[in-house]
Amino acid sequence: MPTSCLAIYEQKSYEHWHQCGPNVTRSPLLIDNGLKSESYDPARYDQAVAEYAGWVQRAQTYSMHTHAVQTPSEKVYLGSILFIGVVLRARSLLRLLPGSSLHSRDSESTLDFGSIASIARSLMEACYVFYGLAIEDVPNAEWQARVLVARLHEAVERRTMLRKLGDGGSQHDREVTDFIENLRTELSDNTHIGTLEEADQQKCFQGGMPFLGSIQEISTHYLGDREYARFLYKWLSNYSHQQPFAFFSTSMDRGRGIENAEEGNLTVLLLEQCNEHLIVCCQQYLDLFPHLDGLIEKKIANAIDTNKHGHRTEVD
Repeated sequence: MPTSCLAIYEQKSYEHWHQCGPNVTRSPLLIDNGLKSESYDPARYDQAVAEYAGWVQRAQTYSMHTHAVQTPSEKVYLGSILFIGVVLRARSLLRLLPGSSLHSRDSESTLDFGSIASIARSLMEACYVFYGLAIEDVPNAEWQARVLVARLHEAVERRTMLRKLGDGGSQHDREVTDFIENLRTELSDNTHIGTLEEADQQKCFQGGMPFLGSIQEISTHYLGDREYARFLYKWLSNYSHQQPFAFFSTSMDRGRGIENAEEGNLTVLLLEQCNEHLIVCCQQYLDLFPHLDGLIEKKIANAIDTNKHGHRTEVD
């Protein structure tokens, strides 16, 4: 099968990924041999799944031990809610990994890399939003503006969708409209909004901006490398949006749901990035709830009893 443009793009991108991405343990076999089938090491895949399962367990334990805990501020409370979204996506991804303890027994041989990549992108986005709304150190007026812009966008989008279903003029529609106008009033009183360019201010007030800034800007702050963050997001989008030739570019086994070397290597590489995001996210969560560090580290260490397939014991 001739080498396709996408195959070349992927190979070159992996080289940049390993050379320029944040400092995290990389797979030598992928650096040296790319996606060659003879380079695939099932043991490395098992190790990657086990390491990822460990960080999912850690994140879940952190979240469970802050349930119903009184928080010192609205920002910390919001962080605890957003972190739940991170944990849920992380667990959903674990369910799709052949060999993990959560993978369905009736699909033991199914490898759905498209779904893995799509949920991985969603997981990374959840980490970025958690960082932007709960962690990044910005003036209070800017943080308030970020929250208001996100809430206004959601409310405007929700009203638009419901009106398409015939909800216009209903009591619920009027309540949502009142809520939107209240948010716009708060935005107009926000001192940070006034520092933005006129065009950006208009987008904010119209509800057309889901985040104050783009998700790529947030991911750049999170990862510290703009080009790396941009590649990661764009690459996973090829699978999230079902590009017709995102699969089959190096092997006709790809995209058929059967385990194969190319997608096995891709999964290892992707899990490394998911681990990186979860590690950073868990460390940031400890900044919000520092008492967790000493309280449950021993419990986590005892709970993470990993065999080569990433099976976990439960935490009390």
